Amino acid sequence: MAKDWDHISLTNRHVLALKFDGTLWAWGDNAGKLGNGDIQSVQIATKIGTSNDWKSIEAGENNSIGIKKMERSGYGATMITVKSEMEH
Repeated sequence: MAKDWDHISLTNRHVLALKFDGTLWAWGDNAGKLGNGDIQSVQIATKIGTSNDWKSIEAGENNSIGIKKMERSGYGATMITVKSEMEH
């Protein structure tokens, strides 16, 4: 449903989307930018990996960037993943 999405970032070739439950979804022209371990294009929203701790995402023309939430001893911390191909 439309109200499931927290944030959507898109380029003219691919889309990254973050659900309120912290899961990462992607679709469009891949070339390694979707983070699903493949280079095939995906035409429908596809869940990337099993993590539900994504905090923020940004789709770039030639890359995808995600920031994950991390908890350390009760204090919030942030881990940043910056790659041309997001790991899943």
